[in-house]
Amino acid sequence: MIGVVGAGTMGAGIAQLAARAGARTLLYDAVPDALNAGIEKLDAGLEHLVQRGRLTPDQAKGIRQRVEAVSEL
Repeated sequence: MIGVVGAGTMGAGIAQLAARAGARTLLYDAVPDALNAGIEKLDAGLEHLVQRGRLTPDQAKGIRQRVEAVSEL
């Protein structure tokens, strides 16, 4: 399991990479709006990879399922 503190652009990207590598990943941010925005960035990034043919929809779904947004450490 990997924990990423901060759901900004870098945090969302790190969480995506960790999940893509197969790790269950917790994405944390103390600001709820920032956490939601980070998850939206992660989802958009996965969709972009699917559209470019770098991931299948099933692969993207599996990656997304390994990422959990958390509001407490």
